[in-house]
Amino acid sequence: MLLKVFKTGLIFLLAILIVFLQFSFIPSLPQSFQAINLPLILILLSLIFSGPHSSLLLALFFGFFLDSWHFYFFATYLLSFVGVVLSAQLILKNWLTDRSLFSFLALTAISSFSYNIIWNFLNFIFSLNGSNDSRFFLFSFGFLKQLFFSIFWSVLFCGLLFIFLSLVSHRLKPVFLKKR
Repeated sequence: MLLKVFKTGLIFLLAILIVFLQFSFIPSLPQSFQAINLPLILILLSLIFSGPHSSLLLALFFGFFLDSWHFYFFATYLLSFVGVVLSAQLILKNWLTDRSLFSFLALTAISSFSYNIIWNFLNFIFSLNGSNDSRFFLFSFGFLKQLFFSIFWSVLFCGLLFIFLSLVSHRLKPVFLKKR
C-alpha cells in the first residue's frame, strides 16, 4: 500500500514538473516548437502503460492546473484532456487492439488532432461575443500550421518514448500462443 502511494505521489510530482515545463519553457521556444504538448504525451503514455483510470486522473490534474494558470475560459483544458482520454480509450478498445508502435503512433496522431479540434472549438464557442473578429478556426492558416506541428511533435516524442519504454518495460512484449 505504501509503495502504491509513493508511486502515485512520484507520478504527480512528475506531472507538476511537466505542467511547469509546459507553462514556462515551451512558450519561450521558436514558434514551430511551441506546438509541443507535454501533458498530452504523458496522458497517452499513461493510457498505454497504466490504463484508462490513471490517464483520466492525469487528464483531470493537467486540465485543472493548466486552466488555473491560463487566461482562457476555465475548463477549456479540462474538457479537452478528458475528451481526448475518452476518445483515445474508445479507439484503443475498439479499433487499435494491439499494443504495437504503429497503433500507438496512429493513436497519438488521432488524439493530437482531436485535442486541437476540441480545444479550439471550445475557445471559439467561449469567445463568441458578437464581434466580427471571431472567425471559425478551421479556416485559419495559423490553426492548420499549429495542427501540423502539434501532430508532428506529439508523434515524434511519443514514438521515441514508446521505443525507450518498450525496451525498459516488459509490458509490451509479444505473447505467443502455444498450439495444442
